[in-house]
Amino acid sequence: MGARQMVNVLRQDHLIKVPEDLLLAYFREFEPEAVQSRKQRKFRRKRFWAAGVMDILSIDQHDKWKRFGLWLHLACDPYPGRIAWLKIWWCNRNTRLLNSFYIGAGREVGGVPLVTQSDRGKENNGIANMHTALRHRLDPSLNDTLQHRWCIDKSNIKAEALWSQLRRQFTPGFENILDKGINEGLYDPLNPLERIPAIIDLTQPSSSQVASRTSKRLKAHSGLSQSASEVHPQVDFTTQRLSDVLRMQRPPRDTDVQTLFLTVSTIHASVRRIESKTLLELLELFPSSSNSTTVAEGRIDYQAYLGPASNVVLHLDFSSKKQRAGGFKISSLGTSSIPLFGDSRGTGICAKQTYYRKERMITKDDGQMIRVAQNIPHDGRTQAKELTVEIACLVWAGALLRLVYRYIESEMAIRGNPPFNIPQFRFVEAALAIEQVEAGKEAQVFLLEEVIGGTKGPFRKYLNNVSPVPLPLDGNEDQERGEFLAFTQHVQYFRTKKKIFVSDYQGGDTLLTDPQIVTDRLLGPIFADGNVPATHDSFEANHRCNKFCDFFKVPVDYDLWESSSSVMR
Repeated sequence: MGARQMVNVLRQDHLIKVPEDLLLAYFREFEPEAVQSRKQRKFRRKRFWAAGVMDILSIDQHDKWKRFGLWLHLACDPYPGRIAWLKIWWCNRNTRLLNSFYIGAGREVGGVPLVTQSDRGKENNGIANMHTALRHRLDPSLNDTLQHRWCIDKSNIKAEALWSQLRRQFTPGFENILDKGINEGLYDPLNPLERIPAIIDLTQPSSSQVASRTSKRLKAHSGLSQSASEVHPQVDFTTQRLSDVLRMQRPPRDTDVQTLFLTVSTIHASVRRIESKTLLELLELFPSSSNSTTVAEGRIDYQAYLGPASNVVLHLDFSSKKQRAGGFKISSLGTSSIPLFGDSRGTGICAKQTYYRKERMITKDDGQMIRVAQNIPHDGRTQAKELTVEIACLVWAGALLRLVYRYIESEMAIRGNPPFNIPQFRFVEAALAIEQVEAGKEAQVFLLEEVIGGTKGPFRKYLNNVSPVPLPLDGNEDQERGEFLAFTQHVQYFRTKKKIFVSDYQGGDTLLTDPQIVTDRLLGPIFADGNVPATHDSFEANHRCNKFCDFFKVPVDYDLWESSSSVMR
């Protein structure tokens, strides 16, 4: 994709205006090899003259879809780059058919060009003769001249360039659809009935004489005795009636098309449960190395977090009313063919995918243009990369939370039971699901989790990932839960010697999900995008000790921690 095409894609698909010169400079700096490769494949420059709009109409045919029983035909005005027509038919060499394309294009703009041009195919004789006759009638001084230009050796370059763009931008995906239809027996290019498109003529004969002739023909050929009104019932074809019907042709709403689809999709997937680990077990997964370069450049094997694979059938509800979108992921509820997280927890699941937002402009019923956004899941490969990072956050968050509860047990053995309850939290059990598809097809990828809600309490956020201070919460119980989770951050920060703690605590009364891991900025960009270095930097200044911190005597002499021996367990 070149700079000019990228300008169009950014403007049309993403509503972003970027100058072509800026994109060219960016490509030269960051993609020099791709720029050089593109230069080697570009068209050879040829001089092409066009005096102005409607000076030339460049015509050409395209036979690359012959194997599908489909042929294409195109005409363009080179000066403004306007496409006069682009037709797909079961042939492109019928003179009458091509003449009809020419007449339709002329009626649409209210005129004809000065000159038409095409290659020397016999099918173009009709347009050449018709156009020449029209030009002679409009300008008698042109008599005895041919007003059509025959091109040889790829000199009809503008039409050829449009075919090249079509081949690069449109046909690959569409050809995959046609190939699938042929391979699966849905479409037979040798069957004329499957290649003939439906032709609907909205113009209705209004003359009684025409109606009478139609009635006679029907009687003569079929022996019917019905009157013309019985064969063709009278339709109110007034301007008002037409306007009323046209006003109803508005784009459908979600609710209008909901009944056309099964909102619950069945997906056959390979599912691997995420195995919980303690902090020491996590350290043992990755052997120590004295080579600093190996540590700095290394990558973990995320399969260390996953258990064995099982074949499971998922039933997921993708209806827009049921889906919920967060800052990074979109979730859909459903069920699995077997209990994934223990028999006692049933077959209910929450399937999550990362997504991006695509905006577009639509016209409301009152004519007002508004911008709407759509949440679109990423492709399978992107899902796999991003969801494995979410899995790492979930595994480490669970290990760090268990570290806190072991700390509480050890302190209670010394100090006794506190005069308040200790909230009992755990992170949801989860699994990675990859759709089982045929070779060459993109598989969907999901992060499956236990469902939060019902008896487990409503979903709410206790702490975010930019501050260690609990968010305002309703009710004393939720406020106490928020204080406890802030206390867990203090313990994690202390026990790991200022290296790491969990943030973005959210979930129900006892179940938590979607955590973020915050680490020392000296460790580099690790875990997910929610790892905000400033949150770690300001923890000591912003954390507010509460009754949990005070009772369990979590140290606050932060400056002494790094010089003390390791206290991780």
